[in-house]
Amino acid sequence: MRVGPTVIISVPAASLVPGVPAIFSVSVNSGGAAVRSATIEFGDGGKQSVSTSGLSTVTHVYTQSGTYIVTAEAIDTGGESARATASVSVQEVVVAVSMTVSPSTITTTSPAEFAAIATTTPASTAIERYEWDFGDGSVRTTSGGSTSHLYALGGGRRYIVSVRAVTTTGASGTAQREIVVQ
Repeated sequence: MRVGPTVIISVPAASLVPGVPAIFSVSVNSGGAAVRSATIEFGDGGKQSVSTSGLSTVTHVYTQSGTYIVTAEAIDTGGESARATASVSVQEVVVAVSMTVSPSTITTTSPAEFAAIATTTPASTAIERYEWDFGDGSVRTTSGGSTSHLYALGGGRRYIVSVRAVTTTGASGTAQREIVVQ
């Protein structure tokens, strides 16, 4: 009886999110004949060759959330094959944003102070930037969650201020607030 190859796959232990590289390990060992090909399929249409002997480490980026079946396969020169499968879950990044404005009475003589608080799920996803729209044609991008803006026109004018928090993976969330400038 002929002994075919063996293949073992290891998937990331941490939560995966779209746009962030995931690292997989594939171990291939020959049985009675040399392994002629070894591949890993990521379940989203992506496929990559790996070493036909020993341990390989490969990186893959999922673009969408979902559950994917990852398959590693080794085929030896005698036609024997081995497969290993594992499941990975790619979690959508959710960004929740809230905004505060001070002082309570905004005027054209001193800048209004804006603060955004953004939380992400999973929490390990970092906020890269805040994109502010002050409602009067002025916009600004900041790396932190606070900024100030001086309004030129008051007299009871109403403005819709919005802030968009964008993660390092491109996910975003938005908060809006109406203000009145005296």
